[in-house]
Amino acid sequence: MLCDQHNALRLQQKAKLWSYIRKEQICGVKFRRQYVIERFITDFCSLETRLIIELDGSIHQYTQAEDWIRQAFLESLGFEVLHFPNVEVFNNLFAVLDLIEEAVTRRKSNLLPPKDLLLP
Repeated sequence: MLCDQHNALRLQQKAKLWSYIRKEQICGVKFRRQYVIERFITDFCSLETRLIIELDGSIHQYTQAEDWIRQAFLESLGFEVLHFPNVEVFNNLFAVLDLIEEAVTRRKSNLLPPKDLLLP
């Protein structure tokens, strides 16, 4: 019963955050929800900026070691992973959105053009 309540709260916080980042609302960047990268499912992912947003609750599907492996793998592909506790989205949504916007802005300014567009 308690597990069901935690899952419901987690889904509610994801939906709340999604309503603010969908439809290119943050710096014109498109985020995808539940985007699959290899064997991992991300909460939210921007391919343009290679930024992943994860909401972490008290009930998490990965162990700490698995989290580290997952994080290292995603970073090896050039992604930055931002983690926010569910409670932070609930209590400080606009602070979370500010941090996401800062990361998007930073990543957009640091990205190189695709290799095929670089001149020899």
